[in-house]
Amino acid sequence: MSIRDDIGYILQVQAPYSADWITAVGRDEIIGFKLQGTFIAQFTGFNGKFVALNDNAESHDNHSGFRVRSVGDTFNQNAQWFVAIRKSLQPHIQFIGAQFDFESIQNELKNLDIALDHNLVEQVVSQLKSQDFP
Repeated sequence: MSIRDDIGYILQVQAPYSADWITAVGRDEIIGFKLQGTFIAQFTGFNGKFVALNDNAESHDNHSGFRVRSVGDTFNQNAQWFVAIRKSLQPHIQFIGAQFDFESIQNELKNLDIALDHNLVEQVVSQLKSQDFP
């Protein structure tokens, strides 16, 4: 994926079979990543801005939705990403200590002042536990 400064700092992913694949890492493919807690992370583009959802839906190519752009000035809820690392492709790296239960995730969200509906947190926990990773 890349941060496209030529189209309003929109985060763009490569389309399979498009023949337009990224073949080298340029400045727009450099994306910063920092964990703010056990599960909440921030991403930043090469411009130093937070990668965040737009506040309003937009229409584009016969569909509408909330675009992801590297334009955020504050680490607000639009720029907070839930990340659950379950497995590394490098066998010598182990992820220990992360608890994928309701209470742990609810406490993490509360510590970061993120309020989510009880049912939504239960859905996240259920999805995390349903993954069949060795």
